[in-house]
Amino acid sequence: MSRNFCLASLCAAAVLGALRLGDLILFTDAGGFCTLGSAWARYAAAAAFWAVVYLAPQRRPDTDARPVELSARGALPVLAVLAAAAGAYAGWEGVDNFLSPTTALARDPAMQTMELFWFALRLAGGAGWLVFAAWCLALFAHRGALADAGPAVHWLGYGAWLPFLTYALLSYGVSHPSAHRILYIVPVFAFVSAMLLATKLLGLVCVPEDSGVRRGAAASGALCFFLCTCVFLPQSAVCLARGMAQWTQLVFQALPLGLFGCVGAALALRCAND
Repeated sequence: MSRNFCLASLCAAAVLGALRLGDLILFTDAGGFCTLGSAWARYAAAAAFWAVVYLAPQRRPDTDARPVELSARGALPVLAVLAAAAGAYAGWEGVDNFLSPTTALARDPAMQTMELFWFALRLAGGAGWLVFAAWCLALFAHRGALADAGPAVHWLGYGAWLPFLTYALLSYGVSHPSAHRILYIVPVFAFVSAMLLATKLLGLVCVPEDSGVRRGAAASGALCFFLCTCVFLPQSAVCLARGMAQWTQLVFQALPLGLFGCVGAALALRCAND
C-alpha cells in the first residue's frame, strides 16, 4: 500500500464519518431506523470503502521495507487505562446482572441458562479487556521493531482480541440489531474491525517478513479508524447527548475503540511504503 493511497483512505474515512454523523443527527430516529432514503445506501458507502482499502490492486511489495515500528506509542498507556476500566466495569456489570435477575429470568429455566451464558460472556469480555490493557503496556514498554518484541507481547497478543469478539456478540445479542437499524449494528461492526486490527498487529509481531501481513495491517488500521473513530465514537457521543444511550457505552466502549482506531491509522501510515 502506497503512502499516498493510505492518506487518501484515511481522509475518505474522516469524510464518510462526518457524513454519517450528519445522517445520524438529521435522518435517524431513536429506533435506529433511517427516516430518509434506504439503509442499504449507507451500507453501500461503507462497503465501497472496505472494497477499496482491502481489494484495490497494489504495486509489487517492497522486499527491502524496514521492520514495522508501532506509531502513536504515547496513546498506549491511555488506552491501557481505558481498557482496564472497561474490564473492571464489565466484571461488575456481569456479577450485578447475574445476582439480581428479573422475575421472569428467575422462573424460566431456559432464561436462566441464557442469563448464565451472558454472565460468562461478560466475564470473558472483562478478562479480555484486562489482557488487552496489559498488551498495550507491553507494547508501550517495547521500543523498536515489532518483530523484536519480547515473549510478553507475543503471549498477551494471543488474547488481546478477546474483548472485541465478546463485545461484538454482546452488542448483537443485547441490542437486537438488524440490517435496517444502523444505529445498533454499528457497535458490532466496530468491535469486529478492532478484533481484525488486534490480530493483524499480532501478525506483525509473529510473521513480520510476510508482505501480506503488512498490507493487511495497514488495511485493518484504516478500517478500524473508519468504523471505531469516525463512526462509533461520535455516534455514542450524540446518542448520550440525546438520552438514547448511557455514559458507560461512551466511556467503556466507544472511547477505547476510538483511541485504538487512531493507533490503527498511525500503524497504517507506518506500514505504507514510502
